[in-house]
Amino acid sequence: MSRIFPYLLSIVTGSLVFLVFLFFDIPTLLHFIDNNSLPKGRLFVITYSNLLFSSMFMLSIFSVKKQSCLESWIIDFMELNNKNNGIKFSNISTFLGEQALCSFLVTSLIITNKNFLSEIGEFLCGVYSFSLYSAIMITMSLSLVKLVSCLKETKKIQAMALSLISAVVMHCFYKLGLLFATSAT
Repeated sequence: MSRIFPYLLSIVTGSLVFLVFLFFDIPTLLHFIDNNSLPKGRLFVITYSNLLFSSMFMLSIFSVKKQSCLESWIIDFMELNNKNNGIKFSNISTFLGEQALCSFLVTSLIITNKNFLSEIGEFLCGVYSFSLYSAIMITMSLSLVKLVSCLKETKKIQAMALSLISAVVMHCFYKLGLLFATSAT
């Protein structure tokens, strides 16, 4: 049973993502068939959501192979094999710097999307938004994973408190970027 569970979990997750695909795409397809055109901005939403859902579907399939994904070069690249256990100032400042970068990227994404939508079209703007948003989420998540990995040898209460504070800081930077972008436009 333990060998079947990861495969079953990925099939269930993939099926749920496929149902979400249908939930978003069928009404648009029916509108296109009836009117022979899409409402303004709908192609952007279709492109972005389908790229997002297809990446979630692919992640659910590849999550079964997650043990093989943690090769040594990924661990070296993320500097997770650090021999110095414990949290250092450089770990915290690196985390805050990466979160500030992501906040800036969120602000840039929102501000540039308005211009790009009229310049390059809805489809390419959807691809651009998905690509930059994915880079932002990956950077934010890996930054938090890297910080939490420094807490292996600390006390559990301290590690939980620092992890919670780090997650709050991560989301605050993200929301701050959204706030700046919406007030600038």
